[in-house]
Amino acid sequence: MSIRKKSLCCTLLASLLAPPAALAAPPLTLNQAVTEALEHHPRLRALEAKRLRLAGELAAAQGWLPDNPELAGDWTSRNDPDDTTTDWELSLRQRFEIGGQRSQRVAGAVQRVAALDRDLAALRVEVGAAVRAAYARLAVAEGRVAVATEMVGLNERLAAIARARFAAGDVADADVALASLARAEAMRRRLE
Repeated sequence: MSIRKKSLCCTLLASLLAPPAALAAPPLTLNQAVTEALEHHPRLRALEAKRLRLAGELAAAQGWLPDNPELAGDWTSRNDPDDTTTDWELSLRQRFEIGGQRSQRVAGAVQRVAALDRDLAALRVEVGAAVRAAYARLAVAEGRVAVATEMVGLNERLAAIARARFAAGDVADADVALASLARAEAMRRRLE
């Protein structure tokens, strides 16, 4: 079986085995690729979850009271033969911060959030750049395949012309061999 027939059979087989969704899916644009990468990158997801946690810590740090007040109550009853008494006890406990403790707590939380925001921004830029570079490499590879395919077609036409001219007696057998060699070289380059 010739290479051309084998190539046609492989192409037909691949098209039959490919799922219909893969055949109908539109190509991914650069913006879609960057968006998908930013939405699904695992390190970004982890840093964004950490950002939410730190934002909660910042909100808690900005409160005026570091802890909730604690209210406790107790009562006891004593029965003496002469008198019955009831003792009540009520306590309220609240921690207060003095000497700039609250402002230091808030400043620390703000700094942690800001540092994480910088890390997130840097990682987003890094992921976007990596996707753009990969997309550019893909475009170059697709362009090379298209040029190589076009070269194969041109060399096939030249080989056919050389065979026709040889049949008419216009060129020597060596010209047909050179045209066939150029066609084979173009096919080899397409497969690289």
